[in-house]
Amino acid sequence: MNIRSTCCFSKIAILLILLCLLGSGQVFAFGIAISPTTVEMVVKPGSQHRQTITVQNVHKKKTLALTVGVADWVLSEKGELELLPPGSADESVTDWVRFSPAFFSLKPGETRQVQVDLSVPMKIGKAGESKMGIIISTLLPASENRTSTSGVWNRYQVTSLFYVAVPGAEEKAPIVSSVALENKASIIPVIEYTAENPGDYHIRLKGQLALKNKQGKQVFKMPIEGVLMAKQTRSFKLPVKLDDSDLPVGEYTVDMKLENTFSLDEKAGNKKALIKAEMPIITVANPVISLK
Repeated sequence: MNIRSTCCFSKIAILLILLCLLGSGQVFAFGIAISPTTVEMVVKPGSQHRQTITVQNVHKKKTLALTVGVADWVLSEKGELELLPPGSADESVTDWVRFSPAFFSLKPGETRQVQVDLSVPMKIGKAGESKMGIIISTLLPASENRTSTSGVWNRYQVTSLFYVAVPGAEEKAPIVSSVALENKASIIPVIEYTAENPGDYHIRLKGQLALKNKQGKQVFKMPIEGVLMAKQTRSFKLPVKLDDSDLPVGEYTVDMKLENTFSLDEKAGNKKALIKAEMPIITVANPVISLK
C-alpha cells in the first residue's frame, strides 16, 4: 500500500543533514546510509514514475527506528540547503508523491528499500522544473522515556533530493561572468568565479580549472563541480593547493572549462559554458603566490 505522509518539522533540535548535491552516490550520516542522494526526472503530463531509495543501517550494534516523509527544499546562492514543509514552495510537487513504507526499523547492517511513486497530473500549470525531497528520519524516544535520560534529544535526517523537469521551457548554457584570485601570504590562494543559470532548469556544472605557463603548456589542473538552480547566480570558491616544488617560478594563466552535464535533451547544444570573464594571472615567486 502506498502511504502519503507529511514531514514533522519539530522545534526539537532537528539537525538537517546537507547531502551531496553534486552527485547521486551514497551518503552516510549518523548511522544511516541512503542512495541515491539526487534524482533527476524528466516527466510528461499524465505519466507515472517509480524510484527506489535504498536505506541502510551502518551502525555495528545499534538498531535504528526510522520514518519517511516528504519536503520542499531550496538551495541558496551560498549553496546552503533548506528543507521546507511540503506544499510551501511555489515549485512544490509533494502532492504528486506517494511512498511506502512510512515507518520501519533496521538492525545493524540491515538494508530496506523505500518505493517512491510520482503521479504527474494531466494538467500542469507550466513547463519548467519543480522539486521535492524524500526525508529519512530517526525516531525520537517515546516522551515517557526521555525524562529518564539527561541531555538534548536530536532527530537526525538525511534527504534524497528530487529534480522534476517538465519539457517545454527554456534550456540555456551557464554563463561565467567573473573570475578572480584571492591571494594572501597566510592562506592558500582561492580562485572565485561567478556563474549564472539563465534557463528554466537546474544546471549541473562539471569541468576543470587549469594553470598554463607562458608557453601555453598546462602545468596544473583540478576538477570543478557545482549546481545552479533555475534563474540562479552563484559564486564558487576553489582553493588552489599549489606546491612550489612542483611549479617553477613564473607566471601562469588560469584556464577554465565548464559544461552542463544535465539536459532534458542529450543532443541539446547548451552543454558548454559561456566564459565572459578575463582569466587572472598567478605569479609564483618562491614562496609567494600573487595576482599580477
